[in-house]
Amino acid sequence: MRADGTRETSLSLIGGGARSTFWTQLIADAFGVSIRRPPDAQCIAALGAARIGWLAVGGDFAAVVRTPSLSQEFFPHDERHSILLERLASYRTLYRQLRPLFAT
Repeated sequence: MRADGTRETSLSLIGGGARSTFWTQLIADAFGVSIRRPPDAQCIAALGAARIGWLAVGGDFAAVVRTPSLSQEFFPHDERHSILLERLASYRTLYRQLRPLFAT
């Protein structure tokens, strides 16, 4: 996203993986941005689909579309972010070197 010019300040994590505090912190550290984890993050996509259906049958926009309350916010740790960037660079170098072996 950054390569395309996007300058995010925070991201929201949803889905089953959002239940894990460890995973959420790891993503914050890897991306170097704060991660918001809304309540019931594992089912928020289904809730969004239900709200779209509610709007489709004439639901009041103000009642249907509400900002979810913030459950937790995870902030990146600079030291871990640096370590993960180094590991990513190593992985990319190794992948480029091994890629010809996978073409067969």
